[in-house]
Amino acid sequence: MIRYFVLLIPAVISLTLSERAEAFGRKAQKLDFIQAEHTVPKEQIDTLRSDIDWMATLETNQTSSEMLSTLEIPNATPATMSAWLKSRVNFLLSEDFTPKFFGNVTPYLFKKFDYPYLDQMPELELPPGMEGSESPSTPGTNPQKQSDGSDQADEPEKKGVVVMSNMGSGLYLGGKMSKLLLGIKIRGVGKVPVTSPRVGVIQVGEGLFSDKIFGENIPHDSVVRKVFRLTTFFHEARHSDGHGKSLGFLHALCPQGHPLENLNACDRNTNGPYTVGAVVAEHMANNCSGCSEAEREAIRLMGLESRTRIIPNRDGTASGVWDAAPEGQFQPKVRSKQSKNN
Repeated sequence: MIRYFVLLIPAVISLTLSERAEAFGRKAQKLDFIQAEHTVPKEQIDTLRSDIDWMATLETNQTSSEMLSTLEIPNATPATMSAWLKSRVNFLLSEDFTPKFFGNVTPYLFKKFDYPYLDQMPELELPPGMEGSESPSTPGTNPQKQSDGSDQADEPEKKGVVVMSNMGSGLYLGGKMSKLLLGIKIRGVGKVPVTSPRVGVIQVGEGLFSDKIFGENIPHDSVVRKVFRLTTFFHEARHSDGHGKSLGFLHALCPQGHPLENLNACDRNTNGPYTVGAVVAEHMANNCSGCSEAEREAIRLMGLESRTRIIPNRDGTASGVWDAAPEGQFQPKVRSKQSKNN
């Protein structure tokens, strides 16, 4: 099962002494309620902080019942929306973070941990030709269609680029499969025990700050880009939910004919990450007092694109609501670098 976990999160299982020294030499950066690795570029931190500040200016004149029921919140005030994120996102990793087993990801070998719902695991859908393989896609990744609208020339089968991923959810699932409690060493923070998908470890992907989104050159400081980044955060936050069969709200393979065919970039539920992204985008479009009509329309189209990722069950029946109650409980005790390993 250890081998299964290592392949579950693509990694090189090595860690040099220089990497270990660099990993804990500086403190984490604060991004509102999130602790970010010190290696996350300052301009990215400043941009994300500006996004969160902008969200606080939203009105609540038009709030859909679908959004309230999807997020299971009583209202859509900025404080409530922020609290929803805060309970699911705690740490931010830079794009260059690579999980290394027995390096920055280590098991607590002498600490007993009882995983709930051991007899219930989420379904991992694999692309054709990989059935029976021990290397499924990383849970919690959020791939988008190539920013220029085309496939990569050197990898014709690759149609998407990862915008963000929920590393914590994937590590929790890997630990559960191996029946070992795992810890992740976050640069500038320390070792964090992954006791629940609610550990909320999110990684920046190459697509979050790319030059284009959906084939268009849109300025990074524009409202449309702000909504794109914020809805991506909400999308990833949903991966911190679920238990048993719904653990992590894992993505399904997009069907034949879909722009992201055979990628884990669709959902077989009506309250998963892509629905969350859609309802939040629509809410922001409807309640942005300073947005132009063109900006509102672009944001609504963003929500519609997310809705194209919601697909039926494998047997053809309509997808439904999954149980979002989280598995386990995040214990926010960060082990310092002076602590013993176990």
